[in-house]
Amino acid sequence: MKLKQVSALILSFIFTAVNFGTVSADNTAAEISSNEEVTLEEETLSGSALTETVAADFADTDEVLASGSCGDNIQYVLYGDGSLVLSGSGDMYNYSDEQDVPWYSYVESIISVVISDNITSIGENAFAYCTKMTKVTIPDTITSIGKRAFLFCELLTEVTIPNNVTSIGDHAFTTCVSLKKITIPSSVTSIGDWAFSSCESALEITISNSVTSIGEYTFNNCAKVKEIIIPDSVTNIGGHAFSYCTAMKKVTIPEISTMKLIKKDDCS
Repeated sequence: MKLKQVSALILSFIFTAVNFGTVSADNTAAEISSNEEVTLEEETLSGSALTETVAADFADTDEVLASGSCGDNIQYVLYGDGSLVLSGSGDMYNYSDEQDVPWYSYVESIISVVISDNITSIGENAFAYCTKMTKVTIPDTITSIGKRAFLFCELLTEVTIPNNVTSIGDHAFTTCVSLKKITIPSSVTSIGDWAFSSCESALEITISNSVTSIGEYTFNNCAKVKEIIIPDSVTNIGGHAFSYCTAMKKVTIPEISTMKLIKKDDCS
């Protein structure tokens, strides 16, 4: 009887030791696992902190939607807030169609355009159909505005044409229906056909004494303009230049003898 009790005690001790060893091993494994998790967590936090630091460094930089070149020495960047910024020098490229413009895929996302100093021309079709654009900044270094440059910029309410611009191309501002005021600076000598046609909200048109030629349909359908003064410098007015200016009450023109051509129906 005593032998059985002793044997039972020995077996009990052995199994207890085994269990204790198992528990100890499990605890050790758990401790190691826990330590690894802590280390990994610390590394994760470190990575997160690093990401936050990098993000903070670029917090003032908007998302870039597109970038590239639009002239031999001109680069553009289109940001996520809708601002299109052109920088560099020289002439912009001319584009035969608005779909050839590099930012055409985002044309309805463009809200504002900033053209930096030292850029000398605005290319043909450059900003055509930017229907959401409300503001454009044109530097004094610009000397020409190409054909259809701002065609159908329907929300553009104001544009300042710099004093160094000498020519405004055909259809340059056609259907800028929100444009309130049109001022042609003293540097401009020619205004292209349809250049400001259907600027239906324009209340005032000022033409400087440097302009010699006004193209066909140039101010066609500027329906709210009540008066216009054509300076003595103008020697040519194209056909239908002021047609459908339905609110027009007064037109002042120089002596007919100074004009090479004035076509009928110009104020029809």
